[in-house]
Amino acid sequence: TMQIYYDNLLTEFCSKDELRPGMMEPKTEGSSTYASDTHIFVEIPNHLLSQTYPGHEKSPDFQMALGPILFSPRRSTPLLIDKDGLKTFFEKNRTIVEHEQEECEKCEGEGYIECKCCHHENECSECDGEGIVNGLPTGRRLIPGRVKVKLGKGYFAAHLLEIIVNASADQPLYFVNKPDALKAALFQFGEIHCGQMPVLTDGEDDSLCFVHPTN
Repeated sequence: TMQIYYDNLLTEFCSKDELRPGMMEPKTEGSSTYASDTHIFVEIPNHLLSQTYPGHEKSPDFQMALGPILFSPRRSTPLLIDKDGLKTFFEKNRTIVEHEQEECEKCEGEGYIECKCCHHENECSECDGEGIVNGLPTGRRLIPGRVKVKLGKGYFAAHLLEIIVNASADQPLYFVNKPDALKAALFQFGEIHCGQMPVLTDGEDDSLCFVHPTN
């Protein structure tokens, strides 16, 4: 049988935040390789990867950071995730039109404009100090951050859970640790583990929440 490698999954879980360079690269520790953006993570056994990853000089000790989640108390029976139900919910709530990000022409990407009289730096009104503005629509639609999935006692951001659901591809996805409103959810497909940190919610809008059955 042909060996399937999962290296491409690592980039899905890495941070895109250049202020966190240590989270932008996967890192091999012991017999597994880890990637995380601090909200979600993946642990892949090295034999399922085509290479090992040295990580960044600022990469955390993933085994220490994620150990409490990876070794958290397990459910007596792993819960099979209703991926079809979730995918239908994701599609229904894909309401944000994604745009290409372009440098703001007014402030030349600086985020501020210097007053010619007093040289005081004022926030750019065109981009609200971001330095970037929306360009053309990409054709993709995104799930807003306020859309949640309730799993056990915890609430999880739908747009992040979708990354985990997609990562599992055609394999069954299981919720394997005991639910706790404040603890990360641990998922497994095949030999790969994924985790997601919960979000605090005040149950603001039930229509934007998918309550996953847990019995």
